[in-house]
Amino acid sequence: RSLLDEFTIARIANHPKGKDFQHNRQARWLSKHIDYTGNVSNQQAASFYFSHGVESIDPALKVSKDYKGKRLMSMKHCLKYQLGYCPRVTGSPLPSWHEPLFLKDGNAKFRVEFDCKVCLMNLYHI
Repeated sequence: RSLLDEFTIARIANHPKGKDFQHNRQARWLSKHIDYTGNVSNQQAASFYFSHGVESIDPALKVSKDYKGKRLMSMKHCLKYQLGYCPRVTGSPLPSWHEPLFLKDGNAKFRVEFDCKVCLMNLYHI
């Protein structure tokens, strides 16, 4: 046991010291505008983006609470796949329902859209 302790102490003492991370303040963000999907929800995050060239920021949905018509989720889990109607995997005939589909949870209603080219299912608030 003491040999292991000595080995650990020697290893820590001889470990190369890394350089501290230096933030590149000259780097520019890819776009001038960040929409709600950027999920900017506090002043520190907004300051970071503004310091990197962003000119306007829409607040995160959890801050604005403006859900109407907005995409809430994109997911790989797909109802078409789950029910055996995935055109990419099964090649089976089209289902009898008409799209878009809708889900309801209490008073909340959601529109489901399928982007089969990239295997995504999107959920929008109505």
